[in-house]
Amino acid sequence: MTRRTREHDPRLGDALIDLYADWREECSAVQLTYEHWCKASKDDRAAAFTAYHAALDREERAGNIYAALIRQMTPALPQQA
Repeated sequence: MTRRTREHDPRLGDALIDLYADWREECSAVQLTYEHWCKASKDDRAAAFTAYHAALDREERAGNIYAALIRQMTPALPQQA
C-alpha cells in the first residue's frame, strides 16, 4: 500500500474505526465474562472460565487485526542506530 493510497482512501479510515470498535467491544466482553467467572457458583465456575477464556481469545484476535491495519497504514520509521 502506497502513501498516496493511505491518504486518499476513506475506506481505510472507516475500516480502522470499525476495527477499533470491534476490539473495544471484545474488551468489554472480557470484563463482563471475568466478573461473571468471579461471581460464579462452584457448579458454574468451569463454564464461566471457559467463557472468559473464549472472550480473551476473541479480544486478542480483534486486537491483532486492528494492529495489523495500523501497521499497514503507518509508514515505516527509519531504523535507530
